[in-house]
This record gives sequence, C-alpha cells and structure tokens, in this order.
Amino acid sequence: METSLIIGDGCVENLERIFKAYKSKKEEQAQSFYEDKTISFKPIFGNEDFYRKLSAEQIKNLLDCGDVCNDSFLYFAQYEMLFEKFGLNEYFFGPLSGVHIIDPKVYSENSSEIQEALRLISDSLPWMGRLYKAVISDLVFVQKAGESRFVGGGASEYNFIGLIMMSLRPSNQFSEIDLAISIAHELGHNCFFLLQAGMLPVREEDWGKKIYSGIKKVRRPVYASLHAIVALMYMLVLVRSFLNTNSLSNNPISRDHLCKKKTEFETGLESGLEALSEVKLTRLGSLICFEALRLLKSKID
Repeated sequence: METSLIIGDGCVENLERIFKAYKSKKEEQAQSFYEDKTISFKPIFGNEDFYRKLSAEQIKNLLDCGDVCNDSFLYFAQYEMLFEKFGLNEYFFGPLSGVHIIDPKVYSENSSEIQEALRLISDSLPWMGRLYKAVISDLVFVQKAGESRFVGGGASEYNFIGLIMMSLRPSNQFSEIDLAISIAHELGHNCFFLLQAGMLPVREEDWGKKIYSGIKKVRRPVYASLHAIVALMYMLVLVRSFLNTNSLSNNPISRDHLCKKKTEFETGLESGLEALSEVKLTRLGSLICFEALRLLKSKID
C-alpha cells in the first residue's frame, strides 16, 4: 500500500486514530463544563462560553430535536467564524437571521438525494467512504426561511472537527454529483484540521503571508490557500473516480459536467501549488504539497 498522509487508502487508519484521540480529549474537556450530570452528552466541540449559558432544560430540548441532523449537533451551536458563512450569528434555539437548521419535512423530502450523494462517494472511492464514516460525526443542512434550497455551499471549522454544514443547492440533473463533490471538499478540510492539530503546516515567519488560492481565485492567508489545496485534491480524486464509473461516464451529459469539473480542479490545484512555492512550509505542509503534485501528475487514482 502506498504511503499517504491525506489521501488514499493509506491515510484512513491514521486519520481515524487521530480523530478518536481528538474527540476523546474534547469530550473530557467539555464534560467538566456541565453541572447537571444526569444529562447524557454526546461528543461536543467548540466555544466553552456557549456551554455555560445553556440551562439543562434548553439542552434537553435541543437533544430531543437531534435526529433531524445526524443526532448530535444542535446543542454545540455558536461559533461565529463558522456560522457567519451562512449568516448565523445567534444560538440555534433563538433567532437565526433568516437561516436555520433544515426542518424535518424538508430533510425528509431531500433525504434520497443526500443518501445518494454519500452512496456515490462510498461506491466510487471506498477509502473516502470509510474516511467519512470515521471522521464526520455530523452532516448538518441549513436553509433560508421559506426556502428549501438556496445557493450556498459547505462550511467547516477547526474548532468543530467532525462537523460539516451544508446547504442544498437548487435541484437539477447533477444535484447528487455536486453534493457529493461538496461533501468531499469539506471532508478534506476536516482531515487537514486533524493534521494541523499536531503540527502547523507553515513556518511561523510566513504565517501572515497572503498568496493565491486555487479555489477562491484571489490572494488569501497562506493557511487558507493550503486548505484549498487539500479540498481540491479531494474533489479531483472523486471526480476522476466518477469518470471511471460506468453509470456516470456513459451518460454524455454527466460526463461533460464531470470533465469540466476535472479541468477546473486540476487548474486550481496547479496554480495553488505554484503559489505555495513562495512559502516556507513545515514538513507537514511539504508532504501535503508533495501528495498534491503526485495526484496532479497521476493518471489513475
């Protein structure tokens, strides 16, 4: 088996081990914040001040709603860096500036699309399916008030490793494919967060630099541009796999859509790697770039 840090069969066992250690430590820290020990808590990550503001009754009410979004999210709710991407700036049991957790009816109506996207990942890239199950605790969908879908995307954050927030985009013939690609994108961020927990990817003297991002197509902080590299790797390897899947590649319309995505991700990865040549990287950052370059040059994933 080829040695791999962030992508492929070789990375799954190591990232799963790191996530278990991370989750155990966070659970241990979080449990000490609660006075009411009669409530059973699931894994919790994030803002400590938020926990102190919740009453036992509020927590109970939130837990009772948990099955709507993969059973454990609703009560670890406020973290501005993550939620502001969707306009969320208050706790989930209060007003949400017009954006909120998708309601059970809408979730039910679209669950087949969500499950199909996850199936596409697992069937096309079994290692990525295993990694998703090992690392992602919660896949949470949000929506605007009065709308079941809105143009958005995904969001992940270092303080919530294991959580993906996602919007359901307008439905079309590529909905399942594009949702699968978005999930892969956010999975890549979460896996890189885990590696970052042990070592910074950039040397201290270059941490404040801004360089070109292969996703946003603008200059961004160097750590964000490195995250773009990993997200592009995950999306590219998935799209290449889709193109090798008969049910998708035999459809001319789907194949054309995937070929455009493949070109977009390869171009972004190449330009992002070129920009990172200006940066002093640690061993972690260098290994990420090495794997990205290896993927870019490979014909078979």
